[in-house]
Amino acid sequence: MTTIQDIIKNQFAIPLDKADSELLTELQIQLQIRNYYTGKIDGLYGYLTATAWANFKSAYCQSSADLIGASSLQKLLNSPIRATFPYELGYTNLWNNATINADAMGIINYIIKNQFIPNQATYRKVQELVGVPWYVVAVIHYRESNCDFTCHLFNGDPLSGRTVNEPSGLPLTPDPPYTWQQGAIAALQYDGLDKVKNWGIANTLYVIEKYNGLGYWKYNINSPYLWSGTNQYTTGKYISDGSYDPSAVDQQMGCAAILKRMIAADLI
Repeated sequence: MTTIQDIIKNQFAIPLDKADSELLTELQIQLQIRNYYTGKIDGLYGYLTATAWANFKSAYCQSSADLIGASSLQKLLNSPIRATFPYELGYTNLWNNATINADAMGIINYIIKNQFIPNQATYRKVQELVGVPWYVVAVIHYRESNCDFTCHLFNGDPLSGRTVNEPSGLPLTPDPPYTWQQGAIAALQYDGLDKVKNWGIANTLYVIEKYNGLGYWKYNINSPYLWSGTNQYTTGKYISDGSYDPSAVDQQMGCAAILKRMIAADLI
């Protein structure tokens, strides 16, 4: 068995996915104390452990998120408790307890196979230009226009002109018509997604919901923009800008449901 102190004392590094259960347990505990890890203390390698370690290393400008080394562990032990944004725990709990509905799985698989994977290069180009992960661009594109490349990422209005629906009159420059990439970059910058540095799952979910709008909070329901197609959503939907219908059911798949499936399929 390897311990954190073994690595610090002997100045070596090992891959995170090769760490034994004792080391992973210690690591999970230290990351949890500092608000990076939100899963169970089980000594098992998995998505939550890998993400927590990667987020810690990123916060301290450490490279090689797949390695556990003496320098990084020493920084971990000396680091303060991380301040989290107010809603992080809520998003994390929803995510950890979300399951995809049986009748949604086939639809989600179709979206990924026929809409995301063939257009991954296009989404990745936007990622290169503005820093927003390609899979975030993809799920927003699906929600706003069913992955139609003739429509604005803002809200699904035609690229032949500026937007009509909210937010309206965009982009301000250049003059229309727009390419899909121009519209996508303008939309992401308008909402400040190009400034986001934390793409951990909780903040990613918050950013995506904020992109659509936080109007569901006042009705105390989980936004279908995220959770449709999972056990975290049943009914309630904005059927148009500012018009909420508590009996309407969102027929699109939610971004969280799609992201969960993409992670399970090792696509992200």
